[in-house]
Amino acid sequence: ANFIDLIESLSESDSEWLISHKQLLLDVSSLSQEIITVEQNAALTSPIHFCIRQAIEKLQSLFVQLFHKNIKDSDIILGFIDLLSSLDIPISPYLEDFVFEKVVKSEDSEIRQEYMTKSILFATDNKSLKSKTFILKHIFNAIVINEGLHNGNLDNLAHKPQGAKLPTWLDLVHNKVWRAQNEMITNHVAGSIDNLRFELLQLSALLIKYAPQLTADLRKDVIKFSWNFIKLDDTLTKQAAYVVTSYFISVYETPVKIVTQVFVALLRTHTVDSRYLVRQALDLLA
Repeated sequence: ANFIDLIESLSESDSEWLISHKQLLLDVSSLSQEIITVEQNAALTSPIHFCIRQAIEKLQSLFVQLFHKNIKDSDIILGFIDLLSSLDIPISPYLEDFVFEKVVKSEDSEIRQEYMTKSILFATDNKSLKSKTFILKHIFNAIVINEGLHNGNLDNLAHKPQGAKLPTWLDLVHNKVWRAQNEMITNHVAGSIDNLRFELLQLSALLIKYAPQLTADLRKDVIKFSWNFIKLDDTLTKQAAYVVTSYFISVYETPVKIVTQVFVALLRTHTVDSRYLVRQALDLLA
């Protein structure tokens, strides 16, 4: 904690000092596991709890200062978020504000597309569920929502590499999410993974809503992905899958048999906690 205070004092007196000593900050963050272990083993009445929580909050603030100067270094930013989430450390308001203001709302479409690409790679890699869920919700899905609300489409995020048929991030969504056959898809047991599934379904609904032309050639894989989750035990995830399917029906030509099946299933839903999703799906089918 004292060392973090020292770094904070040096960065306040010289704004460039932190940039030139980036590795020092990374080394300090690598000790987070040991610091958390010390806190967990301390007595409940020990003042060390307050000291460590305050130190971690200051550490996040220092990293945000660093990120402002290194916005294109997405690997460090996502890596730090993963570190915090894997240790069950709450993400500070400073870090959340940075992500929203400098990444989600960035005027540089290349930066946003880069973060979308890295977010999908991150979410389909061997990372903690909490980290994956945060990255999808607060970066990928937030970028799509922000762009969709402001422009009604994702044309500004649809840059394709030379010779490619799809933007890099959408190609990754197609191959690593919609066409995936891992445990997240095949295992229908409810659990903590449902939060991640919900964000992936949200992602799918948003892309159909704001980029129907981009996803048109991929629609068979999209509907198969969504249909798999309709079989789940978790009510919210199941209804989120019905929302994706309803968006699909509202945009693409769909057999009447499927439309009727979805409509009847929605009318039979009585769970209170998912009624807003049911209403949304029914409104799309109306």
